[in-house]
Amino acid sequence: MGLDRRLFISNRWDVEDVKDTLESLFDTKVKYVPTHSPDYTTLNFSVGEDQRSMSVFTGYEVGGFKGVLLSLGAGGKSDEIL
Repeated sequence: MGLDRRLFISNRWDVEDVKDTLESLFDTKVKYVPTHSPDYTTLNFSVGEDQRSMSVFTGYEVGGFKGVLLSLGAGGKSDEIL
């Protein structure tokens, strides 16, 4: 079992930007899955044969900087995706 891969990006990006970028880069369809929290969303997509689910946390803060945190399981091509 591996650790999740994480990427902290600028708060100028939103969930739609991440969704559009994934669709463009990997020629895939991304399913937007809202959750119980307005600051947390899941994006489901495939890269090749791998079915992936990315967690997107908006309004996240690290070291005083506000942004968006992307979290993806370590399996498959997670490094390339992020």
